[in-house]
Order: sequence, then C-alpha cells, then structure tokens
Amino acid sequence: MRNTGNKDFYARFAASALLLFMVLHVAAGFAAPVAARSGLDKVSLRLKWKHQFQFAGYYAAVAQGYYRDAGLDVTLEEDDPNEESVQSVVSGRAHFGVGGAELLLHRAQGKPVVVLAAIYQHSPLVFLVPATSDITNVHQLAGKRVMLEKHSAELLAYLRAEGLSREDLEILPHTYGVNELLAGKADAISAYLSDEPFNIVERNLDYRVFLPQSSGIDFYGDVLFTSEDQIKENPRRVADFISASKKGWKYALEHPEEIADLILSKYSTRHSRAHLLFEAEKSRKLIGMDVVEIGYMNLGRWQHIADKYHELGMLPANVELEGFVYSPQHGQVAFWRTLVQLGEIVFALVALFFVIKLIRSHFNLEELNRKNRIANRRLKKSRRRYSMLISSMPGMAYKCYIDQNWTMQYVSHGCLALTGYRPGDFIKSPGVDYFTLIFEEDRARVKSEILGAISMGQPFNTTYRITDIAGRQKWVWEQGRLSVERKSHGSTFSIEGFITDVSIAKNLEDEKRHVIADLQQALSEIKTLRGIIPICASCKKIRDDKGLWNQVEQYIKQHTDSEFSHSICPECSEKLYPQQRKVQP
Repeated sequence: MRNTGNKDFYARFAASALLLFMVLHVAAGFAAPVAARSGLDKVSLRLKWKHQFQFAGYYAAVAQGYYRDAGLDVTLEEDDPNEESVQSVVSGRAHFGVGGAELLLHRAQGKPVVVLAAIYQHSPLVFLVPATSDITNVHQLAGKRVMLEKHSAELLAYLRAEGLSREDLEILPHTYGVNELLAGKADAISAYLSDEPFNIVERNLDYRVFLPQSSGIDFYGDVLFTSEDQIKENPRRVADFISASKKGWKYALEHPEEIADLILSKYSTRHSRAHLLFEAEKSRKLIGMDVVEIGYMNLGRWQHIADKYHELGMLPANVELEGFVYSPQHGQVAFWRTLVQLGEIVFALVALFFVIKLIRSHFNLEELNRKNRIANRRLKKSRRRYSMLISSMPGMAYKCYIDQNWTMQYVSHGCLALTGYRPGDFIKSPGVDYFTLIFEEDRARVKSEILGAISMGQPFNTTYRITDIAGRQKWVWEQGRLSVERKSHGSTFSIEGFITDVSIAKNLEDEKRHVIADLQQALSEIKTLRGIIPICASCKKIRDDKGLWNQVEQYIKQHTDSEFSHSICPECSEKLYPQQRKVQP
C-alpha cells in the first residue's frame, strides 16, 4: 500500500514556493558557463548499487556530452560488495561516490568525506511487506525475520524512534529481491521505494511499506560526495563535475524513456524497460525537481539529521559540520547562500501554516492509532484462541473446492491422526486426494448427500468409511456447509467442514445390535411360568385359567415347551406292584 502523505503535502505548498524557484532559475543564468578544457580529465564515479535508473542523471551526462564539455572523461563503476564506496573515495581509488545520510556517521568517525549534492531530497529506503501480511505497523517487526541491506542507517534510526532496536529483529542477509519475501522465508525486507515494489506489482500483487518519514526521519537519499583532498587538490574538477551531473539529472527526468533505452543498450539488461520506467516515476517524486533545484541541500537540514542521529544515540552531540557540506569559495557562493537563506525563510513561513494544521490532524491520528492497536490486540487474541481450539479438536477441519476430487485449500493438523497424512500432503500439487480415501462403495452416496444439501443451502452431515495411510478401515462422521467468498471479479464457492473418527462408536453400535438380536432369539425359545399356581393338596392336579383341573404333566406341557416321558419310581412300583417285587430274586 503506497504512502501518499508526503506527495500531498508537497503538492499543497508547491504553488507558494514557485516564486523561489523563479528567482533561483534567473540567478542561475548569471553563473558563468564552464569552458571545456583541451584535454579530458579522467575521473571515476563509484555508484552505490548496480546500473539502473537510480543513477540515470550520470548516464545522461555521459551520453549528452555534459561531462565532455566540462573537460571530463567519466567512468561509472558499479558498487563493489568487497569495498565500501566511502573507503574507495577516501583512499583515492575513486574520485566521487554516491552515498546516503549515513555519510554523516562516517564523517563523525573521522573519515574526510564531503557531500556535494543531494540528488534525492527524500530517501527511498523503506521496510516492505506484502499486503497479505499480518504486519500492519512497524512495531510488529519485533521478533520477525527481516532482510536488511547495507547503507540502512536511517532505517535503524527509524526503528529506534519507534522504540525498537536491531536486536529486536531477526536480521537475515539481503538477497536484493522479493522472492524470499513472497515465499515466506522473510517477513519483511529493506527496499528502495523506487525499485523492489515493482517486482511485486508486476505479479499483480499489492504491498505495504513503512516509511521513516512517519517518525520524523526524513533524510536525504542518494547524495553525491567526494573527499576533502579531492576538493583541495582539484576544486575546478569538483565544481565542473557537480554542474554537469545536475544537467544530466535534469535531462534524465525530462526524457525517462530515452534514458531507459540507453541503460538497456549500454549498461545493463538486469531490469526490464517497464521496471526502469517505474523507477523513473518514483524517483522523480523523491528527487522533487518540481519543488527544489536538483541537488539542493542546506546546512540546516544536515544539522537536523545530525540532531536526529544524536537523539537516537547514533551520533555524539554537537558534531562539527564545518567542511562536511560543500561550499566553494568564490563570489557567487555568497550570493547563492543569501538567496537560499531567503528561500528558506519563505519556505519556513509557508511550512509553518501547514504544520499548525498538521498538529491538529496529529491528535486525531493518534486516537485512530490507539483504537487500531486495541483492535489488533483483540484480533491476535481471537486468532490464538481459534488456533488452540482447532488444534485440540479430535478430528480434521478443512476447506475444499467443489470439484471432482474435493481439492483441499486448508487442512488442520488433526488430519495426521485421522488419515496418517500431513496437511501439506493434501494441499500441495500433485498430492493426496481425500476423496480417494473414501470407500469406493460409499463415494456416490457421500457425494450425493453433500451436493444435495448444499444445493438447498443447508448444512450436511454423513457417515462413511475411509482407508488411512496404513490401510486400516475407519468409520468417520463429517459435517459441513457451503462457503461463498464474494470478490470484485466474482464469487468463489467452497465447502468448510469437520471430519472425526467414529470407528469405536460404530463398532459398539454394531456389537450392541448383535447382542440384542441374540437375546431376542433366546427369548423366543423360552417360555416361563410365573406367579402362584393353584394345585390340589391331595391329587396334585392344577387348576387352569378356565377353572378346569389338569394333570401336572398336561398343564406344564401346555405352558412350556417341555415334553414328558413316563416311567415309575421305585417307591411307587413297590406300592402299586408288590407281587412283582416279591417275585424278583
């Protein structure tokens, strides 16, 4: 998401500063033109990165002959990862270099660097995250994986201004691209607002940036610099180089397409033409050619940068800036300095009016930020609860497309216990189709029940069998509903649901059914006699429900499934047949 606050601010006071620019333009006409020398002076410019539109003005100065007209034969050198550009210039291996506001830190460390022209009035350095990231403010970078490039002192100042430090981040080596960011291998990267975002935009994605300016860290961007020795020994060379470079930048910003083609044909094909033109558009706003003269800088703003570094503990107090900002000693310097000071007064008066209005807006913004922080905390708490709930559920939550194989979009970790497969096995392509785990005999029924329910807008539930990764059969119960996501280009339909193992319950149900059947079979084979049975005390006959007296064996036979076989006991035999008893030897 692009930050347009500064753009709107400058647009509002551009009209008020128009008078200043007209004066500067007229005064420039009094400057004596630089005469070309008979022999070309060979000099080198050390860039701070690889060839791209970020250095378009220097390419234009070479191609249009501005350096040649000034008597200079300029070589443009790409950044060397094995040697800092400051070291190259201070040691004399390069005559000029391109750096940033961190040049002030090098100066405080005793390195004799001198800033010549601030090409970028506002630094392009930002923190970059995809728009899909849950990181919505710079404070959420704490504990995150951040790729941080060199020359990022102002980003470290930005972190400190927000109460963070380098140690609060997990710093990763910068690969100078967005692939790791989009692949989730890094949570945020340092980036040039004019460069890396294009790699996201060309993939039809959006992005979010965190700008140091939001915390008052509004430093110069690319700054042309040299060494004290170079100015002392070759003052004319320095003045001519600055003048020709500014002309080159003016031409490059007025002819971006021509310079883009020049870069592709003579310097580098690393970026596409579209990428270079994207850089051109963003760079024009950061350079501010419509607001100030190209390369403009003043001691007051450098002092402000030094004060900011001091407030954040990155620079000692009262750093001496004398000699740090280029100031050639000749008559026109006093004229320009006076004119600039008058312009700064005009600028300050105009800016004061807007500052008063911005202060009023600041309090409203603070209240909105406070409410946003509260909402973010509540959202994080809800997400943690949801995550804990899903992970503790005895089953598998899912979201899938409505296609032939119910292709999964999301699967919870419960799928491992249920199926033996991991979530990634279902989501990656090619992977495991959950529909193929369902018993073939059950598939048509399951599909029919689910599609029938969602076609009527109703939730569904069904029970069926699956085969897990080990080949074991399991009974599962599934419930779910239709999910509709409405987007600008149309609606997306999917199914959200939950599946759990009911094998134990299903087995118990089957066992219960078998036991009941066995009992019913046993009961069907048993007849019982219950209650008080009226029996004659003498003859032992039994009275039935009709009042008739029946022999015992007849009564029992009628009321049970028992059968009788008649015999005679020894006692009765002796009583009834005594003669037979006597005859036996």
